[in-house]
Amino acid sequence: MVECAMDTDALIKDINSTLKSRFRDYTGVYFFGSRARGDYGKYSDYDMVFVFGTEPDWRKKDQVREFVYWKEMEYDLVIDGKYYSQEDVEHYKTPFLESVFKKGKFYAV
Repeated sequence: MVECAMDTDALIKDINSTLKSRFRDYTGVYFFGSRARGDYGKYSDYDMVFVFGTEPDWRKKDQVREFVYWKEMEYDLVIDGKYYSQEDVEHYKTPFLESVFKKGKFYAV
C-alpha cells in the first residue's frame, strides 16, 4: 500500500457526497481512530461510522460496503466501516460509540 495522496477531508467529502446521492437518509460519517488522532502508521486504516436516518438493513450495508471497496481500490487504502441509525447514535451509549463521539469528528452532509 502506498501513501494516499488524497487528504482525509477530501476523501470524506467524496464519500459523503456519493452516499448522500445514493441514500436520502444518509446524515454523515464519524471519523475516528489513529488517522483521526494523527498517530497513525503508514498502513493504518481509516475508521468510520456511517450514520443513516433509519436502521440500515443488509441491502444498504452491502451497497455501502461495495462503494467503500471501490474507494479503497481507487486510493489504495483500507476503510473499516460501521453502520448505525441516527437513533442508535443518539440513544445507545455503548463504550464503542462513546469513544467514537469523544475522540472522533462528525462530518455531516
